Amino acid sequence: MFALVDGVRRALAGRFDPEATRVAAAVVLVALSAVLGGAAATAVADPVGDNAAVTEQYEAAYDPLRPEPPADSVVFLPEPYGDWLNHPFQYLRNDPGFDGRTLYALDDHQLAVADAYPDRDYYRYVYRGEWSPHAGDPVEPALQRVRVTSGDSLTVATRMGLPAWTDGVTFTLSNGDERVHYTLDDAASRSSADLDVVVTDGTAKLIGPLSATGNESLGVEAGDSIALDVHVDGGYGAGFSYRVRFPVAVADGQYRTVTPYRELCTDLRQCGGAAAYVPGVGPTEASLNVTVRGD
Repeated sequence: MFALVDGVRRALAGRFDPEATRVAAAVVLVALSAVLGGAAATAVADPVGDNAAVTEQYEAAYDPLRPEPPADSVVFLPEPYGDWLNHPFQYLRNDPGFDGRTLYALDDHQLAVADAYPDRDYYRYVYRGEWSPHAGDPVEPALQRVRVTSGDSLTVATRMGLPAWTDGVTFTLSNGDERVHYTLDDAASRSSADLDVVVTDGTAKLIGPLSATGNESLGVEAGDSIALDVHVDGGYGAGFSYRVRFPVAVADGQYRTVTPYRELCTDLRQCGGAAAYVPGVGPTEASLNVTVRGD
């Protein structure tokens, strides 16, 4: 019996493999049923069943990366538990030489990673929902293509869907502690908000059918991260938020950025990493399209 359990332990000690995990768990359960009898097997069945349910949650979360991630790529990962590359994504490991088929990197310092691996394709793994496999609700994941864009100036063109019940829309463009605020003109009569975030001459500002409620632009330096937060207000407590976030690098008069990270927040507690925009998921008529060009 010890040999059987030890053998399964060794089998599970390698990389996460959902299929192997289910098979190994089934072998243990059958063996314990035969050796220990019905009562003991029932006692073991509950934790084994719980582990199988958690395995299913992980399978759903990793679905965009199966049967295998894109070749010759870098995949940027979120940080639900802080600044840890392999926690909780133990399955997504780099080879020791950092030269494997797919490399994994934290979502921070994306442009520096792109500089280090200029010949690879870039992707961003994102998800909606709380990362808690034991809670019973799987996240809704997606793998999004990321591209590097450069130019004398940058334009991040953003189109956001507005539900028919929209009463007002407010915008906050921020860079660290610096913020500027705008409101959307005639928000109740619009089906979308179309605007550009323009980065040029050391500043960032919004351009579109907007009214600024103070300063119209904020300063931008190398290494900054720009965030656009949009609150769609329906009155009487109804509403949700969009968020668009992208880094900015400056060198030799050229600005560079990557495809922005996008969120649609219906629960503010999940905004900031667990509310990634996934097309088709969210309030009716909500949508968020972003394109970037260098000029």
